[in-house]
Amino acid sequence: MPRKDIIWIEDRDAQEQDLVGGKYASLASLRNTGVNVPLAFCVSATAYRDFVERFGHKLENEISAVDFTSIASVERAADAIRGMITSANIREDLREEVTEAYRGLGPRLGLEEKGLPVAVRSSATAEDSPDASLAGLHETYLWIMGEDKVIQRMVDCWASVFTARSLTYRNSKGVDQFGEDMAVAVQTMVRSTTSGVMFTLNPTNGDPSKISIESSWGLGEAIVGGLVSPDLFVVDKVTFEILERRLSRKLRQFRVSDNEVVEAAVEADKQGIASISDEHLLHLAKLGKAIEKEYGYSLDIEWAIDASLKFPEDTFVLQARPETVWSRKKREAVRAYGGAVDFVVDKLIKGERMSD
Repeated sequence: MPRKDIIWIEDRDAQEQDLVGGKYASLASLRNTGVNVPLAFCVSATAYRDFVERFGHKLENEISAVDFTSIASVERAADAIRGMITSANIREDLREEVTEAYRGLGPRLGLEEKGLPVAVRSSATAEDSPDASLAGLHETYLWIMGEDKVIQRMVDCWASVFTARSLTYRNSKGVDQFGEDMAVAVQTMVRSTTSGVMFTLNPTNGDPSKISIESSWGLGEAIVGGLVSPDLFVVDKVTFEILERRLSRKLRQFRVSDNEVVEAAVEADKQGIASISDEHLLHLAKLGKAIEKEYGYSLDIEWAIDASLKFPEDTFVLQARPETVWSRKKREAVRAYGGAVDFVVDKLIKGERMSD
């Protein structure tokens, strides 16, 4: 059987993290449970491994020569490696497969249009697990159109494995610099009129009985990149009562203009009003609770609303990953408690007094 480098989100193996990376496996899992996620395909981690193996020991030699106490040394190596990757040719058969998949997005959605705008997202095999802290290390590119640009951004995602930040992070954690593979998700863009993030706990105090939702106008990168202070809502996870509303003055947004993402002013009459309706707010809260129940742990969820569609089909989940801050604290507390119990039991077995 020939190797499969293109994996559609509905394919059976789309949830295999070693093949498609954590981000895409999570999306496929969400879709499998009935959550509304954008249509997507993935270029497998196998294609990435095949690509970087062609460089032989060149990449290893560059990294082995790095002095990780010197920022300049790390940056020189990162620039050299990424230059090798972005200037190399990919296999012609892979180029054809990616082109065919990209052109197939429109027909799969029942559209005549074949060159749809897409997000090209890194999906590393080591990210989006409950213990991972890799968010932001790798690249995502929005509103990409045309197969040549999709392929270019795919290679850029591969190259982001070797940014100075990624190299430094892995070195600080004692992780093999070649122990992570990179799949690439190509996801149809949601024409977001409102977007944001949702935590299935209260991120300020870790309260698991609450859901926190942040929203703003336009694309979610305005929140992720700190361009705006978003509206904040806290919802009770049991009664779905909206417990807190904190509206901000939202002056800037990212939106699409002339087929590219631009920063723009928010219309004056929208700057101070809520960027999301109560109907959408409660729909998201219920969706977040259901997804958390399916996964079994607290989540950080990116979402978007496309006002050109009807409710609730207008609400999409773009990404769901484990919440790591409070979840990690809980695991550390459990480990500490377990260690204390072991200490007491050990003393009792030895017949020692606890005052010792």
